[in-house]
Parts: sequence; C-alpha cells; structure tokens
Amino acid sequence: KQLTVTAEYSFRDNCNNLVVVYITSLHTIVGVLYRPSDSSYADFAKLMAELQNCFDVHSSDNRVPDIYLIGDFNLPEYNWTTGTIDSGPSTQACHQLRDF
Repeated sequence: KQLTVTAEYSFRDNCNNLVVVYITSLHTIVGVLYRPSDSSYADFAKLMAELQNCFDVHSSDNRVPDIYLIGDFNLPEYNWTTGTIDSGPSTQACHQLRDF
C-alpha cells in the first residue's frame, strides 16, 4: 500500500521542536517531538497546543485518526512502564502529555 502524505507541519520555539505528518491512506498522524530537559511548562504547553491543532484539523465527527507520538520528551518523572508520575520539575508537563 502506498503511503500518501497530504499534510506536513512543523513547529519550533526557543527550545521545543515538533514535526507532524498526516498519512491520508492510513488516516494516521505521526508526530516527532523534542523537548529539552530545561524546557518550561509554558513552552511545552504551546507545543502541545500546536499538536492539538494538527489533530483537530484531521479529525471529523465520525472518524478520529490514529496518532503516533514519538521523540525525546525528557520527562524523567514519567514512568513509561506504569504510567505513573513522580513529583519533580516536569510534573506538569508529564500530566499534560498523559492527558492528551
């Protein structure tokens, strides 16, 4: 099956990077992000808002795309195995990512 990308988007602020593609033939969004360990919660919140906008553009009332979000999140408080969040400097960002 041929993969057809119909939308590309990138976002970069003073520290975070996000690249998103929409694969039409799979109705799938793939996002790759980099969040440096010193990224503030406010900066990460902007990045997540941009990601939400991309998601909203490709969602419809009856069909929501699959989403794959990969990258270097630098969230040491997030336990990726259990989904639990410890207390620390990036706790808010961990909650925001988990709630996405």
